[in-house]
Amino acid sequence: MKTIQKGIFITAVLLASFMAMASQSYRWDVNSQFATFKGTLKEQHEQVDSVLSNTARIESMTMFVAADTAYMLDRVVDAGFLFHAAKIRAASDLKRYPSSSERSDGPGLYLSFLRSNAGRVIYPATTKDAPTYIAIASKLAKWDCNTIAEYTPGWEHRGINITAEPCEKWHEKLSGYMQGMAELFANPDYAEAFQVQKKYNLSSYKNQKLPAEKAVRDKAVSKMLEIETKLGIKGFTVFLK
Repeated sequence: MKTIQKGIFITAVLLASFMAMASQSYRWDVNSQFATFKGTLKEQHEQVDSVLSNTARIESMTMFVAADTAYMLDRVVDAGFLFHAAKIRAASDLKRYPSSSERSDGPGLYLSFLRSNAGRVIYPATTKDAPTYIAIASKLAKWDCNTIAEYTPGWEHRGINITAEPCEKWHEKLSGYMQGMAELFANPDYAEAFQVQKKYNLSSYKNQKLPAEKAVRDKAVSKMLEIETKLGIKGFTVFLK
């Protein structure tokens, strides 16, 4: 069974208030830090499959939980795709469907909770090897982010903001970046250097303070930057500076 790191906590009252408005066909434990669909393994697989087959109907809350569930079921490519698709839908929906609540702990806070707790687990898994990341990037690139006419975001809203950017713009930003990263990962030298710096970043603070370890990491980052510059692609080094 997978071990989940500690992440952001949020009150069960707030979780319950939003879950009540989420897709009614899916259920999860609102007190769970890394929420997954309830049911047997077979039922969980079926629920993930259902979300994958009906993304035009599913709001971002349920998509994040589907990503968590897929990860726990060792369906890493599906987990990565659902996680990134949920990020696109959440970003788009928050602008397109302004919450009618005046509270500061509105849907944005809940979605940040879901995204942060899912991301700290799913991100490392999706970059464990080049084929996995490339498969996720390809799956996301082919995804149609549009929703059905009867779609609701999962919270009470003041109506549709027709001036909000369409989901295609959010999709283009994230998918475009991931396509570039997929091209970088296809380079064996880049993929190897990335894993070196990733291992360093996930190591203990004590290990990171060792001059020899830092030198190895810096050499790997330099190699990554060299390849990014040569190919003209902004990659992971943007976040490592």
